[in-house]
Parts: sequence; C-alpha cells; structure tokens
Amino acid sequence: MPTPRRASSPRTARSCAGPRGGVHRAGTETSTYGNGSTDGAVRSGERVAKEILAAL
Repeated sequence: MPTPRRASSPRTARSCAGPRGGVHRAGTETSTYGNGSTDGAVRSGERVAKEILAAL
C-alpha cells in the first residue's frame, strides 16, 4: 500500500493556522501533526475548538 502524500508542510500549516479576522481555519492542511491525514484533520478541529472557547 503506498504512503499517502502530505497535503502541505508543517511550516505551511503553521502559516495557515490560527484565527484571522475572526475566521478560524481547521482542516488537515492546517495541522502540524498528521498533516494530510484524518488524524491531522481531527487534531486541527480540536485546536480550533480550543481557540474559539478561549476567545469567548
């Protein structure tokens, strides 16, 4: 079975992550761990949920 390709590098992911103008971005491309995988997408969603709760 071939290894899945990464969607982007961790460096690119860090630059895409984080809130910008009240918009929080989540997805595998914004994950610095498991980038390009379902695990990365879940971790990214958890990160954004924490960011939003902290902003309330």
